[in-house]
Amino acid sequence: MTTGLIVGRFQPFHIGHYNAIKAVIKNKTSGNIEKLILGIGSAQLKNQLENPFSYDERKLMIDLSFKERNDIDVYPVTDINDYSRWVKHAVDSVPHFDFVLTNNEITRKLFEEDGYHVKNLPIENIISGVEIREMITKDNDCSDLLPEGTKTVMHEIKGYDRIKQLYRKSHRNPAPTTDVIIELYDRKMDYKGIVFIERKNIPYGLALPGGFHEYGLSAEENVIKEAKEETDLDIELISQLGTYSDPKRDPRGHMISTTFIARAYGEPKAGDDAKKVFVFQDESIPDLVFDHSRIVEDYMIWKERK
Repeated sequence: MTTGLIVGRFQPFHIGHYNAIKAVIKNKTSGNIEKLILGIGSAQLKNQLENPFSYDERKLMIDLSFKERNDIDVYPVTDINDYSRWVKHAVDSVPHFDFVLTNNEITRKLFEEDGYHVKNLPIENIISGVEIREMITKDNDCSDLLPEGTKTVMHEIKGYDRIKQLYRKSHRNPAPTTDVIIELYDRKMDYKGIVFIERKNIPYGLALPGGFHEYGLSAEENVIKEAKEETDLDIELISQLGTYSDPKRDPRGHMISTTFIARAYGEPKAGDDAKKVFVFQDESIPDLVFDHSRIVEDYMIWKERK
């Protein structure tokens, strides 16, 4: 019995794989093939952006796509991350085969170097798993690019939603914000204290003026804009205090704050998402939301060292 081997990740098993395997089984490639072995690569991986589906899920996609056939067998081939030993590892993972079918240059080179006969894999309707996953993340219809078996599995395991969630997770970045400690003086240059706002939105409480970093503005420009919108003060930046990036510093999600120290003159007025504005002397500052109490402590240390 002549047996061929195809190794692939099949993430997911798509119409290109399906048509290529049909072509092999119909002997459109040279030589008579009585049995075909499919080695599912990276079999140990799942729930990753590049490897969203488990070995069992990928095997089921193939089995359901060829459920009328008994001449296709599927086996797991795990990663070992060592090209010098990979061919032996792959060979040990599957039953005996007579030649390899592939269009992957690395796979071809590795098997040929170990003395195995390698043939080209006939490809029809060329499409890649990467392209299909990208289409899914963009809500583009890819139903014509998936065989019925794959579509059945994707529906049962909510595979489309999984790919979208993995994409959002992998492309999720911390949100940049800018905050400011405003030293307030009256027109006679007497120090009045630090300006705080009472937030209109969740999380409620007292906070330093600030907000999300707007596209197209420098951090300095953004914090000046935010201070004006929330307190009606025209601030003069003195120094950058620091960057605060603890993923747990904000209950709304991972926010990174670039925090400044500034001075301003006059009477603040609440605006934008500030419900009220308060001015507290250094020794009478109450508890603050987020990590703003820590920021104020760092400011006090900075002030002592001036």
